[in-house]
Amino acid sequence: MNYPTFFEYTKAVSPIIKDLEVETLNPSEYKSIITPNLEAYYIVFGKTDLMDQDSKNASSHVFYVLKGSGCTMFGEQEITWKKGDVFTFPYGPDGFKHYAYNVETILFYVNDSPLLKYLNCIPNKPRFEHTFYSDEEIKNKISKYNNEEGAKSGNRNGVLLSNYKFENESLNTLTHSLWSLMNYIGPNTKQNPHKHNSIAIDLCTELSEESENKVYTLMSKTINENNELVNPIKVFWKKNYTFTTPPGWWHSHHNESDHEAWVFPIQDAGLHTYMRSLDIQFIK
Repeated sequence: MNYPTFFEYTKAVSPIIKDLEVETLNPSEYKSIITPNLEAYYIVFGKTDLMDQDSKNASSHVFYVLKGSGCTMFGEQEITWKKGDVFTFPYGPDGFKHYAYNVETILFYVNDSPLLKYLNCIPNKPRFEHTFYSDEEIKNKISKYNNEEGAKSGNRNGVLLSNYKFENESLNTLTHSLWSLMNYIGPNTKQNPHKHNSIAIDLCTELSEESENKVYTLMSKTINENNELVNPIKVFWKKNYTFTTPPGWWHSHHNESDHEAWVFPIQDAGLHTYMRSLDIQFIK
Protein backbone atom coordinates (compact mmCIF):
# COMPACT_ATOMS: atom_id res chain seq x y z
CA MET A 1 0.00 0.00 0.00
CA ASN A 2 1.17 3.50 -0.84
CA TYR A 3 1.33 6.34 1.73
CA PRO A 4 -1.26 9.16 1.44
CA THR A 5 -0.12 12.78 1.30
CA PHE A 6 -2.07 16.05 1.59
CA PHE A 7 -1.47 19.58 0.29
CA GLU A 8 -3.02 22.91 1.08
CA TYR A 9 -4.92 23.73 -2.12
CA THR A 10 -3.63 27.22 -2.99
CA LYS A 11 0.00 26.19 -2.51
CA ALA A 12 -0.14 22.97 -4.52
CA VAL A 13 -2.80 23.43 -7.20
CA SER A 14 -0.18 24.56 -9.77
CA PRO A 15 2.78 22.24 -9.26
CA ILE A 16 6.10 23.11 -10.83
CA ILE A 17 6.62 20.78 -13.78
CA LYS A 18 9.61 21.11 -16.10
CA ASP A 19 8.79 23.40 -19.03
CA LEU A 20 8.69 21.90 -22.50
CA GLU A 21 11.35 23.61 -24.61
CA VAL A 22 11.80 23.91 -28.36
CA GLU A 23 13.35 20.79 -29.89
CA THR A 24 14.72 20.04 -33.36
CA LEU A 25 15.33 16.85 -35.32
CA ASN A 26 16.67 15.87 -38.74
CA PRO A 27 16.78 12.63 -40.78
CA SER A 28 20.44 11.92 -39.95
CA GLU A 29 19.70 11.72 -36.21
CA TYR A 30 18.71 8.31 -34.95
CA LYS A 31 16.53 9.58 -32.15
CA SER A 32 12.96 10.69 -31.44
CA ILE A 33 11.13 13.76 -30.32
CA ILE A 34 8.98 12.64 -27.39
CA THR A 35 6.32 14.90 -25.92
CA PRO A 36 3.73 13.98 -23.25
CA ASN A 37 1.37 12.63 -25.94
CA LEU A 38 3.47 12.18 -29.11
CA GLU A 39 6.54 10.46 -30.46
CA ALA A 40 8.10 11.46 -33.80
CA TYR A 41 11.05 10.10 -35.75
CA TYR A 42 12.34 9.40 -39.26
CA ILE A 43 12.33 5.98 -40.89
CA VAL A 44 15.21 5.83 -43.40
CA PHE A 45 15.61 2.70 -45.51
CA GLY A 46 16.55 1.50 -48.99
CA LYS A 47 15.33 -0.72 -51.79
CA THR A 48 16.84 -3.89 -50.35
CA ASP A 49 15.40 -3.29 -46.89
CA LEU A 50 12.17 -4.50 -45.34
CA MET A 51 11.17 -2.34 -42.41
CA ASP A 52 9.11 -4.18 -39.80
CA GLN A 53 7.42 -1.88 -37.32
CA ASP A 54 5.25 -2.47 -34.27
CA SER A 55 1.71 -1.06 -34.33
CA LYS A 56 0.42 -2.30 -30.96
CA ASN A 57 1.94 0.43 -28.78
CA ALA A 58 -0.19 3.29 -30.12
CA SER A 59 -3.76 4.04 -31.16
CA SER A 60 -2.82 6.46 -33.99
CA HIS A 61 -0.04 6.21 -36.57
CA VAL A 62 0.71 8.97 -39.09
CA PHE A 63 3.22 8.83 -41.96
CA TYR A 64 4.45 11.57 -44.28
CA VAL A 65 6.56 10.51 -47.27
CA LEU A 66 9.57 12.80 -47.42
CA LYS A 67 11.54 10.97 -50.09
CA GLY A 68 11.13 8.00 -52.40
CA SER A 69 8.20 5.69 -52.99
CA GLY A 70 7.05 2.29 -51.81
CA CYS A 71 4.22 0.48 -50.10
CA THR A 72 3.11 -0.43 -46.58
CA MET A 73 1.33 -3.60 -45.51
CA PHE A 74 -0.89 -3.46 -42.43
CA GLY A 75 -2.55 -6.80 -41.93
CA GLU A 76 -4.48 -7.33 -45.15
CA GLN A 77 -4.39 -3.63 -46.02
CA GLU A 78 -1.83 -2.27 -48.50
CA ILE A 79 -1.08 1.36 -49.31
CA THR A 80 1.22 2.43 -52.15
CA TRP A 81 2.80 5.81 -51.62
CA LYS A 82 5.24 8.37 -53.04
CA LYS A 83 6.83 11.68 -52.03
CA GLY A 84 4.35 14.11 -50.48
CA ASP A 85 1.68 11.55 -49.62
CA VAL A 86 0.23 11.17 -46.11
CA PHE A 87 -1.38 8.06 -44.67
CA THR A 88 -2.75 7.03 -41.30
CA PHE A 89 -3.37 3.72 -39.56
CA PRO A 90 -5.11 2.85 -36.28
CA TYR A 91 -4.02 0.29 -33.70
CA GLY A 92 -3.46 -3.17 -35.14
CA PRO A 93 -2.02 -6.43 -33.83
CA ASP A 94 0.05 -7.32 -36.89
CA GLY A 95 2.43 -4.38 -37.26
CA PHE A 96 3.63 -2.60 -40.40
CA LYS A 97 5.83 -3.86 -43.22
CA HIS A 98 7.35 -1.05 -45.29
CA TYR A 99 8.84 -1.76 -48.73
CA ALA A 100 10.88 0.85 -50.62
CA TYR A 101 11.04 1.17 -54.40
CA ASN A 102 14.02 3.54 -54.32
CA VAL A 103 17.61 3.50 -53.15
CA GLU A 104 16.81 5.90 -50.31
CA THR A 105 13.38 6.37 -48.83
CA ILE A 106 12.42 8.55 -45.86
CA LEU A 107 9.15 8.39 -43.94
CA PHE A 108 8.36 10.86 -41.18
CA TYR A 109 6.38 9.03 -38.51
CA VAL A 110 4.32 10.24 -35.52
CA ASN A 111 2.28 8.20 -33.03
CA ASP A 112 0.52 8.69 -29.68
CA SER A 113 2.39 5.99 -27.74
CA PRO A 114 3.63 8.34 -24.94
CA LEU A 115 0.02 9.03 -23.98
CA LEU A 116 -0.76 5.33 -23.68
CA LYS A 117 2.47 4.70 -21.80
CA TYR A 118 1.51 7.43 -19.31
CA LEU A 119 -1.93 5.84 -18.86
CA ASN A 120 -0.26 2.43 -18.52
CA CYS A 121 -2.65 0.90 -21.03
CA ILE A 122 -2.71 -0.64 -24.50
CA PRO A 123 -5.40 -0.37 -27.18
CA ASN A 124 -7.50 -3.44 -27.95
CA LYS A 125 -9.32 -2.42 -31.14
CA PRO A 126 -9.03 0.17 -33.92
CA ARG A 127 -10.62 3.56 -33.31
CA PHE A 128 -10.81 4.47 -37.03
CA GLU A 129 -10.04 3.10 -40.49
CA HIS A 130 -6.82 3.79 -42.35
CA THR A 131 -6.87 6.84 -44.63
CA PHE A 132 -4.69 7.92 -47.56
CA TYR A 133 -4.09 11.53 -48.68
CA SER A 134 -2.29 11.97 -52.00
CA ASP A 135 0.13 14.84 -52.50
CA GLU A 136 -1.79 15.95 -55.60
CA GLU A 137 -5.15 16.12 -53.84
CA ILE A 138 -3.68 17.99 -50.86
CA LYS A 139 -2.06 20.60 -53.12
CA ASN A 140 -5.18 20.96 -55.28
CA LYS A 141 -7.37 21.62 -52.24
CA ILE A 142 -4.89 24.17 -50.88
CA SER A 143 -4.77 25.94 -54.24
CA LYS A 144 -8.56 26.05 -54.34
CA TYR A 145 -8.94 27.55 -50.87
CA ASN A 146 -6.01 29.96 -51.28
CA ASN A 147 -7.64 31.42 -54.39
CA GLU A 148 -10.79 32.33 -52.48
CA GLU A 149 -11.44 35.96 -51.59
CA GLY A 150 -9.53 37.08 -48.50
CA ALA A 151 -7.46 33.90 -48.27
CA LYS A 152 -4.10 35.69 -48.49
CA SER A 153 -4.81 37.55 -45.25
CA GLY A 154 -5.60 34.35 -43.35
CA ASN A 155 -3.67 33.43 -40.22
CA ARG A 156 -2.57 30.24 -41.98
CA ASN A 157 -2.93 29.13 -45.62
CA GLY A 158 -3.55 25.42 -45.86
CA VAL A 159 -5.91 22.55 -45.22
CA LEU A 160 -6.70 20.40 -42.23
CA LEU A 161 -6.51 16.70 -43.03
CA SER A 162 -9.49 14.75 -41.75
CA ASN A 163 -11.90 12.00 -42.86
CA TYR A 164 -15.60 11.20 -42.85
CA LYS A 165 -15.49 9.56 -39.42
CA PHE A 166 -14.01 12.49 -37.55
CA GLU A 167 -15.99 14.98 -39.57
CA ASN A 168 -19.13 13.15 -38.40
CA GLU A 169 -17.84 13.33 -34.83
CA SER A 170 -17.47 17.13 -35.27
CA LEU A 171 -13.73 16.93 -34.59
CA ASN A 172 -12.37 17.60 -38.12
CA THR A 173 -9.13 15.96 -37.01
CA LEU A 174 -6.69 13.51 -38.55
CA THR A 175 -7.35 10.84 -35.90
CA HIS A 176 -9.07 10.85 -32.52
CA SER A 177 -5.82 11.99 -30.88
CA LEU A 178 -3.86 13.68 -33.68
CA TRP A 179 -4.46 16.75 -35.81
CA SER A 180 -2.61 17.89 -38.90
CA LEU A 181 -2.38 20.86 -41.24
CA MET A 182 -0.54 21.17 -44.54
CA ASN A 183 0.46 24.83 -44.47
CA TYR A 184 1.69 26.93 -47.40
CA ILE A 185 3.56 30.19 -46.88
CA GLY A 186 4.05 32.25 -50.01
CA PRO A 187 7.03 34.41 -50.98
CA ASN A 188 7.58 37.53 -48.87
CA THR A 189 4.74 36.63 -46.53
CA LYS A 190 4.15 36.80 -42.78
CA GLN A 191 1.60 34.54 -41.08
CA ASN A 192 0.50 36.32 -37.91
CA PRO A 193 0.86 34.78 -34.44
CA HIS A 194 -1.50 32.25 -33.00
CA LYS A 195 -1.33 29.87 -30.06
CA HIS A 196 -2.96 26.66 -28.82
CA ASN A 197 -2.65 24.27 -25.91
CA SER A 198 -1.55 21.40 -28.12
CA ILE A 199 2.12 20.72 -28.87
CA ALA A 200 3.07 21.08 -32.54
CA ILE A 201 5.72 18.94 -34.21
CA ASP A 202 6.50 20.93 -37.38
CA LEU A 203 8.08 19.23 -40.38
CA CYS A 204 9.43 21.52 -43.12
CA THR A 205 8.58 19.59 -46.29
CA GLU A 206 9.59 22.08 -49.00
CA LEU A 207 12.19 24.85 -48.96
CA SER A 208 14.47 26.01 -51.75
CA GLU A 209 18.21 26.43 -51.20
CA GLU A 210 17.79 30.14 -51.97
CA SER A 211 15.33 30.44 -49.08
CA GLU A 212 17.58 29.05 -46.34
CA ASN A 213 18.00 31.53 -43.47
CA LYS A 214 15.12 33.56 -44.92
CA VAL A 215 12.20 31.45 -43.71
CA TYR A 216 11.70 31.09 -39.97
CA THR A 217 9.27 30.81 -37.06
CA LEU A 218 9.23 33.18 -34.09
CA MET A 219 7.96 31.79 -30.77
CA SER A 220 7.27 33.40 -27.42
CA LYS A 221 5.27 32.69 -24.29
CA THR A 222 3.77 36.20 -24.37
CA ILE A 223 2.73 39.04 -26.65
CA ASN A 224 2.59 42.76 -25.85
CA GLU A 225 -0.23 45.29 -26.24
CA ASN A 226 0.68 45.65 -29.94
CA ASN A 227 0.28 41.88 -30.51
CA GLU A 228 4.04 41.53 -30.94
CA LEU A 229 5.97 38.55 -29.61
CA VAL A 230 8.06 39.37 -26.54
CA ASN A 231 11.73 38.26 -26.73
CA PRO A 232 10.94 35.52 -29.26
CA ILE A 233 12.99 32.46 -30.10
CA LYS A 234 13.80 32.26 -33.83
CA VAL A 235 13.92 28.86 -35.53
CA PHE A 236 15.03 28.79 -39.17
CA TRP A 237 13.31 26.30 -41.44
CA LYS A 238 15.40 23.70 -43.21
CA LYS A 239 14.04 21.21 -45.71
CA ASN A 240 13.10 17.85 -44.13
CA TYR A 241 14.00 19.13 -40.66
CA THR A 242 11.61 19.23 -37.70
CA PHE A 243 11.05 21.66 -34.83
CA THR A 244 8.52 21.79 -32.00
CA THR A 245 6.23 24.53 -30.77
CA PRO A 246 5.62 24.19 -27.00
CA PRO A 247 2.02 24.30 -25.77
CA GLY A 248 0.56 27.75 -25.16
CA TRP A 249 3.35 29.62 -26.97
CA TRP A 250 2.51 32.31 -29.51
CA HIS A 251 4.19 31.67 -32.87
CA SER A 252 4.33 33.36 -36.27
CA HIS A 253 5.77 32.16 -39.60
CA HIS A 254 7.90 34.42 -41.81
CA ASN A 255 9.03 33.97 -45.41
CA GLU A 256 11.46 36.70 -46.46
CA SER A 257 12.46 34.92 -49.68
CA ASP A 258 11.11 34.97 -53.23
CA HIS A 259 10.13 31.30 -53.09
CA GLU A 260 7.27 29.39 -51.47
CA ALA A 261 7.74 27.18 -48.40
CA TRP A 262 5.70 24.36 -46.85
CA VAL A 263 5.37 23.00 -43.34
CA PHE A 264 3.44 19.99 -42.03
CA PRO A 265 2.62 20.30 -38.31
CA ILE A 266 1.26 17.32 -36.39
CA GLN A 267 -0.27 18.01 -32.98
CA ASP A 268 -2.02 16.23 -30.13
CA ALA A 269 -4.92 18.58 -30.91
CA GLY A 270 -7.29 15.72 -31.66
CA LEU A 271 -7.21 14.92 -27.96
CA HIS A 272 -7.48 18.60 -26.95
CA THR A 273 -10.37 19.19 -29.35
CA TYR A 274 -12.31 16.32 -27.80
CA MET A 275 -11.52 17.63 -24.30
CA ARG A 276 -12.56 21.20 -25.30
CA SER A 277 -9.16 22.41 -24.12
CA LEU A 278 -7.45 23.40 -27.40
CA ASP A 279 -8.11 27.13 -26.86
CA ILE A 280 -6.67 28.21 -30.22
CA GLN A 281 -6.34 32.00 -30.50
CA PHE A 282 -5.45 34.07 -33.59
CA ILE A 283 -3.93 37.50 -34.16
CA LYS A 284 -5.40 38.94 -37.36
